[in-house]
Amino acid sequence: MVMDLYTIAFIVIVILAIAMPIVFFKGHNENVRRMKIISKRLEDYLKPANKEYVLLGTSVGFRALFTVNRDNINKVEAVLILLPRQSLIYYPISRLTTKHDKFIVKVEFTKDLGLGRFTFTKSIKRCSSDVKSINYNRRKYYLCGNPRWDIIKVLSSIRNWKYLYEVSYEKRTLFIEFLTSKDTVVDDIIDIINNIKSLFSIK
Repeated sequence: MVMDLYTIAFIVIVILAIAMPIVFFKGHNENVRRMKIISKRLEDYLKPANKEYVLLGTSVGFRALFTVNRDNINKVEAVLILLPRQSLIYYPISRLTTKHDKFIVKVEFTKDLGLGRFTFTKSIKRCSSDVKSINYNRRKYYLCGNPRWDIIKVLSSIRNWKYLYEVSYEKRTLFIEFLTSKDTVVDDIIDIINNIKSLFSIK
């Protein structure tokens, strides 16, 4: 019986020893691929005068700061946090807890766009006062503050609505957050910025 337990333990260790490097390289390559696609798409759109990247771990995302200084955009900060696909142990846990990658973009404009201070979010905890419930595409959001524009109209071009977590604006800064494992959310964020630029005739 003791030998049987040792044999089972040995087999498990061997399986893990084989699986872990396979999972690591596959997950690592997938995360690196996502980072490259999203960073390139942002750079192609922003055409920054200067850029600075800080990697989060080896392949779990990045924090990027783009100095733009055109189109009334001063700078853009992007934070991409990926699931630990390279880890055989932590990846299954993250699929149960975090569930999705997180992509956050903050756009600092050179002047106040007159949008009004507001937060449009899935989490009522991020609203402090004047909360309104909005149902769109069979999804519930909360709107707080006083937006001076039709938020649904500006966000209407979003393809990944179910992954939109928050859009807010305060003191010349636009904040956008998506929770998703789709690379295409970067195009949704670009569409939101373009819609706002079009709405306020920013050239």
